[in-house]
Amino acid sequence: PTIKNEHMGVDDLYKESNVKTESDEESRFSEVDIGTKSEEEEDTGAQWREVKRRRLDLSPEANMQNAEFWSVNRAHIEFTRQAFMAKTMFHLNSFVDGKKKKNQAFALFLREGVASPGFNALPTSIDVDKIAGWSYSQLRDALESHSEWGSNQTALWLKNASVGSFIIMRHEYGKCQFCPGRLKDENGKYIGPVYVIGIITKKVVPWSAEERDIADNKMGEFSKHYWDIHNVCRVSWRRMGYKNTLKDETQKYINHVCQPTLQRICDNFGKVYAGGATSESIRSDLWDNATVPICSSEFPDKFDHADHGKEE
Repeated sequence: PTIKNEHMGVDDLYKESNVKTESDEESRFSEVDIGTKSEEEEDTGAQWREVKRRRLDLSPEANMQNAEFWSVNRAHIEFTRQAFMAKTMFHLNSFVDGKKKKNQAFALFLREGVASPGFNALPTSIDVDKIAGWSYSQLRDALESHSEWGSNQTALWLKNASVGSFIIMRHEYGKCQFCPGRLKDENGKYIGPVYVIGIITKKVVPWSAEERDIADNKMGEFSKHYWDIHNVCRVSWRRMGYKNTLKDETQKYINHVCQPTLQRICDNFGKVYAGGATSESIRSDLWDNATVPICSSEFPDKFDHADHGKEE
């Protein structure tokens, strides 16, 4: 979306977005459309309408807090060494199968300029607008009451992945069937392992029209056949580096944090890690060796996920 003001509230973001409007979304669930939709799609539509209905009755204080939490402040989007050395940083490993040596999300996330830890959608019984006022622990506990799977990481993502935070994502499998062409040379040889650095430019409101547009239209081939995408952030993927150019202690640290799927990294500035690495030395090494500029248009690849079956 085009950002016209330095600090935009959540309602402004909907207006400025190039995605479908709420009226457009409502039309998708007209009597004419329902007849052509699967049972799963009808259930999702009903969930979306219920969440939207509850969002209409907020106090002025809740509205203000909510708008602040989901707003976009351009001043926070600083892709600089100084910001990289200080701001919140995540390692993201979504939809990676180490045993089968495949990474289904890397090319997809870079192509669409997004990121998500995966896992389940935010339960519709949890009001989206309460997230801003809850602590991490409160949100985690609410998620655990529905399902313990991924509750820690989903809560971490929704509460702490904010505009201006950095994300490190890796690709390490040369024979991966989802390997983008950008990671192969003119002879088809794999150039990796590589890592990329991105910066979060927007937190997409769960169950919003924008989230639906990303899942259904931008990432439809993945959402339809493998996993329904939820809890999305828009990300500007800017630089790429080669893992083998990193110092040994940095590589050991990165290998160590590859699980769980989402992890906040390099956040203990007083700690010395195994091999003598520190948060400062790891951040510096990652930044200095990510010398290859990248953009989404370099990753146009689309892959067939149908043969992999939809996860239950």
